[in-house]
Amino acid sequence: MTVISLVQGSLRLILDPVHGGIVRRFTLTLDDDGEVDLLRPMPDGSTNVLDAACFPLIPFSNRIGFGRFRFDGREMKMPPNFPPEPHVIHGHGWRSRWEVTDIADDGCTIAYRHPGSDWPWRYRATQAFVLTDAALTVHLTLTNLDTRPMPAGIGLHPYFPKYPGARLNAALDHVWINDEAKLPSRRMPLDSLPVSSLLTADLDNCFGGWNGRASLSWETPGLSLDIEADWPFDHLVIYVPPGEDHFCVEPVSHANDAVNLAARGVDDVGFRALGRDESLSGSIRFRVRAGAG
Repeated sequence: MTVISLVQGSLRLILDPVHGGIVRRFTLTLDDDGEVDLLRPMPDGSTNVLDAACFPLIPFSNRIGFGRFRFDGREMKMPPNFPPEPHVIHGHGWRSRWEVTDIADDGCTIAYRHPGSDWPWRYRATQAFVLTDAALTVHLTLTNLDTRPMPAGIGLHPYFPKYPGARLNAALDHVWINDEAKLPSRRMPLDSLPVSSLLTADLDNCFGGWNGRASLSWETPGLSLDIEADWPFDHLVIYVPPGEDHFCVEPVSHANDAVNLAARGVDDVGFRALGRDESLSGSIRFRVRAGAG
């Protein structure tokens, strides 16, 4: 198995380009408690991307309803890629081999090139990881290599450990309520998402109007992790599976099923199209702070 290990100060990052361009572990070494996982650790020896600590969302986030959409005068139909769900989910990057294009003591860049198939557009995606002694930054870039305009979205799918006292704080404008098929059906306004018992709920929803700032904290082991995202990441998908030891807070560039929402005339869903050689890019930082305040 080909993995890449980066260490800066007390932070350690382990990457796996081969099995989906994923993060296997992201840890902090504490003097008293040893090494603490800041993301859910991937089991040693596993090559299943669903066990990953974090994987990329390229060239779209979450679901395209039933794999069908209309764009640029064409009707598109893609086969489901996550049985038994009837939808297409999370794009291609998470199930593809990425190539290392640059590596240093404090960073690594990996790339994936899509040749065009049931998703007929050719594109190139890169993830540039930079590790300091206080933060991990991931810079995502998606470039349309096709002659035709291409629907475009980017994001990350990190899994966080549900340590005791896990709490989330983020200012958000609205939440999308899902229908029985797990697709967004209506938008409900919110004043904010305060520090609360949210992470004890059963959630799998997209929140919009995000200002790119969120914080996670854990009473045990007494840590906080700030999430700082640049444009175009103005949506968060929050996934809290019942009975599991993890949850997800996913910075993404658009609402779930945005291509179909936009086709129905719904605004403010983050839908974007890239012309030939145009790119969509942005950075997401995970900054570690001592204390669970």
